[in-house]
Amino acid sequence: MRYQVEPEALRALMRYDWPGNVRELVNVLERAQILAEGHVITSDDLPEDLTARSSTGWTEQEEGGTQNLRALQRRHVLVVLREARGNKVQAARALGISRRALYRLLEKYQVHRPGEPEAPLTSSPP
Repeated sequence: MRYQVEPEALRALMRYDWPGNVRELVNVLERAQILAEGHVITSDDLPEDLTARSSTGWTEQEEGGTQNLRALQRRHVLVVLREARGNKVQAARALGISRRALYRLLEKYQVHRPGEPEAPLTSSPP
């Protein structure tokens, strides 16, 4: 089952600091799916403390339309990997997952090595 994220909710998810790393993100998204009416996650489906937090430097993107959860998770993995300067061991540690799990995510989201063309952030892998 695919869920969409409304732009306002997406901005709140992107602004949040995620001190609990990717596990916290997964828990929030699972909870939001349960609370969502239909297949669209709104800011009302997110925890209050998440929507009340201030911006941490993210630019507001994806203004038009909704974004799917896969793209949101892919973007988060890419940001953490970029912050780790491509060091997959550090990125996996920051995400709270094993290096092997990180490699599976990179394969799932068709993330290539620097210099290789990348799939767009909004694409959904098969």
